[in-house]
Amino acid sequence: MSELPAHVRAARWLMARSQPVFHLELARRRVVSRLSRGSAVERYLRTAKPRALQLGAGHNLLPGWLNTDVQVFRRGQVEFLDATRPFPLPDASFDYVYSEHQIEHIPLEAGEHMLRECFRVLRPGGVVRIATPDLQRMAALAAPELDDERRHYVAYISTLLGLPEPDPARVVNSMFREFGPDEATGHHFIYSYDALAQRLRAAGFTGVRRCELGESEHAALRGIERHQEVVGDVRAVRYESLIVEATRPESAAKPNRA
Repeated sequence: MSELPAHVRAARWLMARSQPVFHLELARRRVVSRLSRGSAVERYLRTAKPRALQLGAGHNLLPGWLNTDVQVFRRGQVEFLDATRPFPLPDASFDYVYSEHQIEHIPLEAGEHMLRECFRVLRPGGVVRIATPDLQRMAALAAPELDDERRHYVAYISTLLGLPEPDPARVVNSMFREFGPDEATGHHFIYSYDALAQRLRAAGFTGVRRCELGESEHAALRGIERHQEVVGDVRAVRYESLIVEATRPESAAKPNRA
C-alpha cells in the first residue's frame, strides 16, 4: 500500500489531537456530501441490485449498500443523511432498509418519523430491519437473581464502564444516560418489542417479526450485524439486542411524509 501524502497525514494527525478541528472537518464533509449526494444516490439506484439502504452506518460499511450517516467519517463511502429529517430519496426506491443500534440515539418522535420514511422509500414488498437495545432485557437485569447470560452481560458492561465490580443498577441506568460522546448523541429512547412493533405498524408495515442476531429469511439481511465488533463481545450483544423485521405490504397506500 502506498504511503499517504504528507498533507493528508498531517491533517489526520491534527484532527486526532484537536476536537475543534475534528468537528470542523466533519461539518465540512457534511456540506460536501450534501452537494454531491444527489448524483451519488442516482448512480447507486441506477446500478445496484438489490437496492439496500443503511441508516447510521458509522464505520461499519456494508458492501453493495447505500451507507448513510449524520456524520461522514468516510468520504466517498458514506453519504450524509439525517434520519430525523425527510430522507432525500425517491419513493419506493429500495428493497431493504437497515438500522443497527441507531434509532435509540434519536428522540421517540424522530424515531417514529424515521420509520415512516423507511416505509416511504421501500418498494412494496420491501423489508426494514431494526437492531436496537431491548428494554425488557435491560429491565430483567434489575431482578434479585440473575442467570448466567445476565450475569455475563452485567460483568462485561460494568468493565466497559470502568466500574470496580459488576453493578446491575449502573448498567441499567447506563442504557439511558451513557453510550454517546455527549448528551445530544447518547441514548434517547429504548424500545421494547411491543413498543417498536406498534410504531412499525403505525407507519404502515405488516408482518412484524422478531429475529435472532445474524438470522433472517432474506439472504441480503443475514449476518449484517456489526455491533459486536464495536462492543467487543458477541454474547453481550446477543443478549441486549432487539432485532425486528417488517414488510411494506404489496398493496400499501401512497406513503405519507408527515
